[in-house]
Amino acid sequence: MRQRYEAARRYQNGFLGLTVCPTLNCNFRCLYCYQHHPPGIMSASVEDRILRFIREQEPSVSSLSVTWFGGEPLLAFSVIENLSQKFLDIASGSLRYTSSIITNGYLLTPEISASLADLGVEDVQITLDGPRTSHNLRRPVSGGQETFDRILENIVLADKRLHIVIRINIDHENVLGIMELFDQLDAAGLRGRVRAYFSPVIPYTNLCKDVAEYCIHGQDWSKIEARLLLEAVNRGYGGLSLPVSRSHVCLADSTASWVIRPDGLLCRCWNDVTQPENAIGLLPGKERSRRMKRNLEEWDTWSAFNFPRCLECKVLPQCMGGCPYLGRRQINAGGRGYCTELRYNLPEILATYYLSYKRRMVSEDLLHKLHSYMPKIVPAPECR
Repeated sequence: MRQRYEAARRYQNGFLGLTVCPTLNCNFRCLYCYQHHPPGIMSASVEDRILRFIREQEPSVSSLSVTWFGGEPLLAFSVIENLSQKFLDIASGSLRYTSSIITNGYLLTPEISASLADLGVEDVQITLDGPRTSHNLRRPVSGGQETFDRILENIVLADKRLHIVIRINIDHENVLGIMELFDQLDAAGLRGRVRAYFSPVIPYTNLCKDVAEYCIHGQDWSKIEARLLLEAVNRGYGGLSLPVSRSHVCLADSTASWVIRPDGLLCRCWNDVTQPENAIGLLPGKERSRRMKRNLEEWDTWSAFNFPRCLECKVLPQCMGGCPYLGRRQINAGGRGYCTELRYNLPEILATYYLSYKRRMVSEDLLHKLHSYMPKIVPAPECR
């Protein structure tokens, strides 16, 4: 397993993953945000350096995956539009191209959503932090105005080619309001059209340390997550995947993935995009300062196999040491990485997955039968 892990980190079989931040500015002022939001967008010069970076690796790359991140990336839609078209041009041959975006959804108008789909974006993540009242308190625009209703309308009217996932950040302040959020999604006609997943609020940097007292950690969070995922399945917003063995954790512990700031600095993790002192390089990626080399070495030497308690853990194949960013910042880690929820809730997650799977199979079987009896009324179910 260790050999597979080390090989997957260093040799990605032709895969290149880029998280591109066209701007670090944001139109929201979320209470728990860990980022600074300097103005400005990516320059044409940095765009050209990204393209050169890709072309230099192109002979060994067969799959390019791009995630648009920020800040709020849609504040720099012109950069997304320009680079996406060039990525599509590069991928017109044998290179496979996929794209996604992480956005607060406020600027995702029907026109912008259609343009994103035309530009190859397939997956969209949008955050709704609980029901209307809770969300509006936690995620206002920079002027203090409410945002929930406009985001919800944009989701409803978004281009149907986009697969939308709703992220719900959870702490003690909003955990009891999730059923009300599902009611509001139902009222908007979104049941079965979007998926939801849950993430605990984490004070990543000193900018958001004030929210630490409201955060839910460890075993407490794991049990809450299991309950929320079951409720999401019951309400028609679940899309739970079976926990499987992982070759590595995320882009941060892969040498084939890079986070690109608007100024061309390279990072390993999304959480570092507004921390230039944590950069590991500068496009096109060959020149590094002494500090950048030290940062890169710290990322590259992180491994679950360095921790005795990880080696003894039954969920190591699914966890692989957990979040490297948080793991590297632990104090008194006790010989283990940053444990994921699966250490505490694997039985509940497996049971929820099985329930979701059986319901889907029963539903598809019923649709097949109804279609065979009434093909003009009941459309054929989609093949999976």
